[in-house]
Amino acid sequence: MEFNPAQDSAKTTVSPPLKASTSPWISMELNAAKDAIKTLTGSGISIRDFVHTSHKTFNSPTPKSDPPTLEGCTTGQNKQTPTSTRKSPKLLEVLRCIKRQYMTLPMFLEELFMSDDPDVAQWTGHFHEHKGAERVLKIWDGKLQGGKWEEDFVNSAVNIVVNCTLKHLKNKKLTKDARKQVKDAVGKFDWWVVYDNINIANKHHHQRADKHDTFDNGTAATLILFPSDKGQSPAAPPALFRPEDERPVPTADLFFPKEADWEVPHQVSRSHVSATIVRSLPKGSTAVAIPILPIQKLDIHKTVLFPLQTMRLDESTIAGNLAVLERITQVGLQLPKTWFANPKNTIFAGDQMSVSRLLTLKIHRIVDNDPYDSLAWVHPTPQLFHLDMNLCGTIFRTHYGSPQSPGSLASIIILMDRKRLTKEKQEFKAADELLRIVFDAMVLSLCESLRQGGTSDELDIPTISEIITNSFCSLPSPSLFGLPSTTVNINALLFLRDVAVHIELTEAIKAGDIGRISHLLPIITLMMHGGGNTNYALELLRLLYGIRHLWTDEWATRVLSSMLVNPKGVDGGWMATDMLQENHNYLIKSIFSSKGSNMTWEYLRDSISTNIRTFQVISWMFEQEVGVGSNSTKHQKPSPASDIVTIQDYLLAEGILCKSSQCGRGIPVVDLQRLGGDKMIGGSIVRFLDRRQQESAVDLEEIEALENVTD
Repeated sequence: MEFNPAQDSAKTTVSPPLKASTSPWISMELNAAKDAIKTLTGSGISIRDFVHTSHKTFNSPTPKSDPPTLEGCTTGQNKQTPTSTRKSPKLLEVLRCIKRQYMTLPMFLEELFMSDDPDVAQWTGHFHEHKGAERVLKIWDGKLQGGKWEEDFVNSAVNIVVNCTLKHLKNKKLTKDARKQVKDAVGKFDWWVVYDNINIANKHHHQRADKHDTFDNGTAATLILFPSDKGQSPAAPPALFRPEDERPVPTADLFFPKEADWEVPHQVSRSHVSATIVRSLPKGSTAVAIPILPIQKLDIHKTVLFPLQTMRLDESTIAGNLAVLERITQVGLQLPKTWFANPKNTIFAGDQMSVSRLLTLKIHRIVDNDPYDSLAWVHPTPQLFHLDMNLCGTIFRTHYGSPQSPGSLASIIILMDRKRLTKEKQEFKAADELLRIVFDAMVLSLCESLRQGGTSDELDIPTISEIITNSFCSLPSPSLFGLPSTTVNINALLFLRDVAVHIELTEAIKAGDIGRISHLLPIITLMMHGGGNTNYALELLRLLYGIRHLWTDEWATRVLSSMLVNPKGVDGGWMATDMLQENHNYLIKSIFSSKGSNMTWEYLRDSISTNIRTFQVISWMFEQEVGVGSNSTKHQKPSPASDIVTIQDYLLAEGILCKSSQCGRGIPVVDLQRLGGDKMIGGSIVRFLDRRQQESAVDLEEIEALENVTD
């Protein structure tokens, strides 16, 4: 019998802790119970086995009599005790006595949970200060099934753990412990910080002149440790800049894709195309996709991270970002002045706006002599999740077209009745899913064209994948399939090329391969320029300038490594660092929503934000141990097979990517890579290099003037 503790726990009232002085017998009984717990733990008997073999005996009627003595509780009953519980008859008799009117089960559990005995604590699931991050231990080692007594036991335990957690939240004990842990880690390991804005909508059902709805902007941050051997101090910080004589000449070639940058996406696109073909095969097929060879994969490790306290600071402004830096380093981490005297080139990661604001701050502070005020220790670094979202949006807008244009996304959206997708505004998840489904449909349409030509059955999957990839990875070539070079066919091949880059960025992130990511960056730079996304185009130029010209190889690797985290420590479990922060923001908002309008920024800061991962563990633990169905969004994704077939039929009817293609309609789609290259040569790179020279050159006269004013 499964039940919901959120509903049933309300039925069980936890009484105040029973003082030992209330009844000498109860005090003795508790001591006996604690001894029995030790015996039970040492004997290896699980609570599940104990409860299922003893609850009938426990619920059997007991004649009312005078309170039995401790000796009386443990004699005369052993013959009726089930075999599996004979190793600990004392505990069974203690529970028998508890069932009588002298002590309720919640009161008994409350006393056990307050015990300082480590054996008792391990059995009951009570958490102790010395456990640090492992604040919550398992309550029992199996799921209970059926029986009102078992339900009462579970509800009592759940209620007590929740009450203990809330009590520690009230006195801020968990937050103090979390802050102590992060301060200790900062002094022992290399670290970086990612932060992002968090918007809190506070709604009031009864609005008044002095009480109305608000929408507050704040900032949430997470400190992350670089992998290191435990117990060892961080190594000397890597050198940031290459020597002047080792830097390549900063010309336009520095920012364009090199031969290897074209070759790697071509090879991995073969794999993505083959994966599409394999997914379309009947169930039971033994065919596999072309494997992707790793280039520079990060070592698999479980990322150590510490959510920091939320800040009611708007990081969309320059002043707001400065306040965020001060709050994190001075208030949160309490770094000493000596730390800034020997700066560690600390990475502060965020979205493009945050990075831009930090760079502007550094330019304004370049003439400061104080190590802290100069911000020489801050290294702003863009992140991949926001880059991927912008790349997806750029591709979507480029290929959106109009409903009257055959093969356009606009016409497919109407056909499939998709929501939350317009040219001006798209929901990322919906747009990403649509691009992938259309990609699969077009690849399978090309396979069908090969089959109609009489060659598909004679070719294996790698060869078919190579032909399809060759048709779109360079200049669009419909002629490889014997197809006419109509506008709609060229548009479709350009779509395949653009979406393949988006898919590869996502897959490279999951694989934790910074080598594949580094080869993609120059191509994405072209596409951002071609799509008119000037902010990210400029940011990518700065990133490429650092990786290929300014930074040492060691520092470039560290920058790329800071873009990925692996919270679970498993192969294929990598994610973008800013995506991790988005997940933390979601957890914070979930708790805020459950608390309602009574929630305050102070409560978020002092009791919630540093403990969100602990709460996540508690929630998961109770779902697993109590047997409650998960309330998360984890569910089996519906198969897109029917949507793919629908789009294939649409492409065939419109004469797109098929032998009967005679369609002369359609508006030519922009070639993002070609147009981006033209824009970069036409002035984007020149303006960037001129700006870099101005930022690097410090005017000595201005420094002297500022020093005179200071004096």
